[in-house]
Amino acid sequence: MIKVAEATIILAEGRVRIVKDTNGKQRRIVLYHTRRYVYARLIWDKHNPNNKATKNDIVHHRDEDTLNDEPENLNKITRAQHTIIHKLAIGRRWDVKKAQELYDGGKTWSEVADLIGGDRSTIAKFFQAREGYSKSCTHGKWTPEEVISLRRSGWSWGKIGKHFGVSRTAFAPYFKRHGYAKESYKKGEKKNE
Repeated sequence: MIKVAEATIILAEGRVRIVKDTNGKQRRIVLYHTRRYVYARLIWDKHNPNNKATKNDIVHHRDEDTLNDEPENLNKITRAQHTIIHKLAIGRRWDVKKAQELYDGGKTWSEVADLIGGDRSTIAKFFQAREGYSKSCTHGKWTPEEVISLRRSGWSWGKIGKHFGVSRTAFAPYFKRHGYAKESYKKGEKKNE
């Protein structure tokens, strides 16, 4: 891992070149002394000092333009996530940007799939790998407070799942992981409350 100060020096003093990688895509590299550094990794490390890319991480270009090294276009993901992204991209018949806009606009994966003509699970896996969207409440579709409120008002797990566009089984693991007993998460109380 490169320290932020080192990344800054390398970026300032190194020579930036555009080269083709093994897949034929153009990328920026920085030549500094006798070493070659991937420009995107240096930018990531410089702008994310508390979340640096390790040798096991990939700094992925969200828009898939490998020359767009703007910090907001970069995302640190695992090699496994990167493999999923590119395997699912092969033969893709749906528009990533349109799917992203629909999802960010509040649509569920099922609704996105219906609107763009793709398979719901493929689209969801693609975005979960690409952007780090989680299967738990952190993907922005539901919060524990909303689920607890709906449970208290008498909704079934199935009805809540349909409402948020997720499986009814998506909730129990989250609540168990965060210290809710089975009886209590139906009521919205933690184990030790």
